[in-house]
Amino acid sequence: MKTRATEFLALFRGGATVSVERAAREGFTRDYFTRSVRQGAITRIASGIYIAPGHADPETAGYAWIASFCPHGVFCLQSALRLHRLTDENPSRYHVALPPQTRSPKTSLPVDYHHFGAGTHAEGITEVRLGGAAVRVYSIEKTIADCFRFRNQIGTDVAIHALREALARGSVDRHRLCDYALGSRVFDVMRPYLETAQWA
Repeated sequence: MKTRATEFLALFRGGATVSVERAAREGFTRDYFTRSVRQGAITRIASGIYIAPGHADPETAGYAWIASFCPHGVFCLQSALRLHRLTDENPSRYHVALPPQTRSPKTSLPVDYHHFGAGTHAEGITEVRLGGAAVRVYSIEKTIADCFRFRNQIGTDVAIHALREALARGSVDRHRLCDYALGSRVFDVMRPYLETAQWA
């Protein structure tokens, strides 16, 4: 016979992230979280958000959680660099692009929302799988172009490093990158670094 504690832990089956609010709708109080954390059965990844240990690290779980309640969002800038493994740095904040005039969802996780134009937001979207969840992220080429476009906010060094890393790995389609750079009006800014990297 299932106990309420067993039913509570079943919410985390398959590596699901569970919020206090969602559990409350199922009739579970915060005490269940407190006891389960103390017993090592679940792990806190942010205020009010938990996951069963062993399924995903807190960073990965954070991406999956944001994707679950922000279906129109696309991970961009440093978050996209992290997902594409073009940086070893773990950004202190998640970066998510939203379509214009879309409400920015509230969460206890540190998220910076960027409202892109309709055309800019819709192009270059791909998916990666994290803990069984499909997470939308911009392609490597669009991400690099966006990093140059937002260089005054995130730092030109971040964009340059991402470009050089992608070229060194051979993981970037050069013609597609040029198209995104031209469309974002940053090709002239990017050109010297392309030439330094012996652009073909």
